[in-house]
Amino acid sequence: MAQEKKVNIPNGMSLTQISLLLKKENIIRSSDAFRVAAFLSRSGGSVKAGMYIFKGKENLIQITTRLIRADYGIPVEKVTIPEGVDSKEVSKILCSKFPSLDAVELEKKAKSKEGYLFPDTYFIPVSATDDDIIDMMSANFNRAISDVDISSSETSKNLREILTMASIIEGEAKTKEDKKIVSGILWKRISTGMPLQVDATFIYINNKTSAELTKNDLGIDSPYNTYKYKGFPPGPINNPGIESINAAMFPTETPYFYYLSDKNGLIHYAKTFEEHKLNKEKYL
Repeated sequence: MAQEKKVNIPNGMSLTQISLLLKKENIIRSSDAFRVAAFLSRSGGSVKAGMYIFKGKENLIQITTRLIRADYGIPVEKVTIPEGVDSKEVSKILCSKFPSLDAVELEKKAKSKEGYLFPDTYFIPVSATDDDIIDMMSANFNRAISDVDISSSETSKNLREILTMASIIEGEAKTKEDKKIVSGILWKRISTGMPLQVDATFIYINNKTSAELTKNDLGIDSPYNTYKYKGFPPGPINNPGIESINAAMFPTETPYFYYLSDKNGLIHYAKTFEEHKLNKEKYL
């Protein structure tokens, strides 16, 4: 194998997947032998996620021990990317941990992957470049989404459309049940030709929350303004978690067309615009 090699092990990978990855990267010779060694260890096969540096002179037991003990071969920084943060916030979080990174360049690269950077806890080498970090997060997204059967979605939409909807849901609802109900409402609006009219996209446009929006804001000429333009915005507005992705794929069908969140974050639903106006007077 190479003199020095970086291998990223994403969170959630099974022992079998890890063994196959290590064999593919020529870190180990036998995936079966690695699994046996891991199972026979005191950890019972529990391997820690993160970016590892392998130098080329380690035997199977040494490699297995390192993976169990999270011995990455280089100092690492623990970084948590919450669900629903956008590229600007991702860049801000990472730059707070890695001051040497170019914030402008990192945000530009993160924005090109908006929706495809999986929210999770990462163990990132202190020497990592912006490309290394984006690659880690992208690989983690690919692993997570590989467990999701997009073709089974009740919406018959492609991955980009589902991620776009999931990112909106992430910004609009908090609980699993509300996410699925809001999903059903938004898909219904699209199918009937009604504008989505969601406030969550304004974070992406002008960094304003629902409470800060004015009538002038609702008229901003942006493809992300779902009050002005029907259908989807150009792409995801943040990086959604699996729960929101599942809600986008499997919405709950209801008679509702409208919803709003009160000051406590509780969502109130309405079948008609008249009912919605009454909810506004009552809860806002």
